[in-house]
Amino acid sequence: MSSRSTPSLPASSPPPPSSDTADAADARYKRLYEGKLREDEERAGKRSRKNPTTQNLGRGINRVVDLFQDVEDIVRLADEHASRVDEGIVSSDEESADEDEEETEEERAARMERLQERRVRKRAPESIKILSRIIPKFQDKLDNAESEELSKWFKELQIGAGRARSDDTHRLMSCVADWVNSSLTPAQLIRLSDRDNRGLQHDVCGMLLSPVDLDWDDATTRTNIRNFAEGYELSATARALYANYKGDPTNLEKDFLKSGLLVKTYKCIFTSPSSANSFELSQDDNASPAPQQNSNQKKRSSRKHVAALLHMDHAVSSRSIAYAAIQLLFALSSAHNWSISHQGLNFAQTYSYIVHFFEGAREGDLETKKTADDLLKWWNNQIFPDRRATAVTSGASRSFDALAKQRAARRRKNQS
Repeated sequence: MSSRSTPSLPASSPPPPSSDTADAADARYKRLYEGKLREDEERAGKRSRKNPTTQNLGRGINRVVDLFQDVEDIVRLADEHASRVDEGIVSSDEESADEDEEETEEERAARMERLQERRVRKRAPESIKILSRIIPKFQDKLDNAESEELSKWFKELQIGAGRARSDDTHRLMSCVADWVNSSLTPAQLIRLSDRDNRGLQHDVCGMLLSPVDLDWDDATTRTNIRNFAEGYELSATARALYANYKGDPTNLEKDFLKSGLLVKTYKCIFTSPSSANSFELSQDDNASPAPQQNSNQKKRSSRKHVAALLHMDHAVSSRSIAYAAIQLLFALSSAHNWSISHQGLNFAQTYSYIVHFFEGAREGDLETKKTADDLLKWWNNQIFPDRRATAVTSGASRSFDALAKQRAARRRKNQS
């Protein structure tokens, strides 16, 4: 009886897989499948986290766009500016900020008010650009939504902006008091939990709020400032904003916005309260930053700070500096509620003054522009000394490029 022969496989066919090989393949496909499921879940989670409420989207508006203009007003002013550009009347109606010896006080006030209005209007197009950066599809919403829908949307955004500003104000009330008490040791310590012993009646707060061109140490001058006498008004050149709280009345640009107290305020708002506390208030505010090293810094929080959430790209902006400056001045004041002015200090005009110090310099002479640019560089070094975007993105790239060039050179050498 002849036995049946097993048919032979074609020479080109692979051998049948062993059970071990099949099991390994099944396990591999299972891992790939489960990994894909996890990726899908993570993407879904990220998508849900990337859909904040309208109010949350508005939290950056006062901080980096405009502290005193509502979104609806910004859009209107931007449209007005664009219309004036189209009509060619923007440059022709600019007035000089220089004093006119023959004008009355009322005429001067009216001229400065008109000048302020124009500056606010000229800021609006840049405000729209920033809004488009921090609020997804902002421009698309402007272009396509109905007016009623836009109005409701603007109001929700503004609620978020106001809440963020209020959160910062509340936090800084105690933080600024603590920093001043620790560094300047006033005879009457500032109470952390209320505002009653601040402002001009407090010797140290009054000194910090007083302009650099007035001698706070002089008893008569101090009395005139506290009595709101003419010629002794508070202004944007508050000592709290200058390095070491001293300024040169003949050169107001020198050391302006280089106050260590202002840097701490900025850090508290935009990077974290802990980063602010680690920043030393040195005797020389012009010195390079030297934050304390402590055990808490070793455990970095996984939460994004405000600067990251607002896509600031490791760069300080003029409007964020102005925002921090107003928050600092407000924390030193005795104002119980948020307002445009208090005890003769107009916060809105001071904010505009600081923004114009930077943005107005773009239209000035080369020296003015260089002064503003150098100040921004100084600020970036204070706030982001080790986290510059260029260093983050280019360091690894240089390593890859160097390695590729060395390998290419070796191949050419071996081939020759």
